[in-house]
Amino acid sequence: MLSLFILALQTPERLSTDLDMRPPAAGEVGAAERRAARQVPAIVEVCRNALATSDPDGFIKAFADRNGLSSYGRVSLSTQCQIYQKGVTDGEALNQSRTK
Repeated sequence: MLSLFILALQTPERLSTDLDMRPPAAGEVGAAERRAARQVPAIVEVCRNALATSDPDGFIKAFADRNGLSSYGRVSLSTQCQIYQKGVTDGEALNQSRTK
């Protein structure tokens, strides 16, 4: 509690609160959906190929370097591939439990 108070005192200006509660414009939503429709298949393909190698992290790093991804992009892709791997593992476990 004391550390939060000290942090608040050191903040040079008040933190702004986003009071704009309006939903995004339909055009923004549509653009985000189109971006996702293009990105998801590519992410799944990269993650599938990464899991097929002996070094998935190295594969993702090499892919990011070849395609000019930023550090954030590489970390984001790595996180998405970890989620993909967890889904594959959980799916296999579920299928094995159903076949017993």
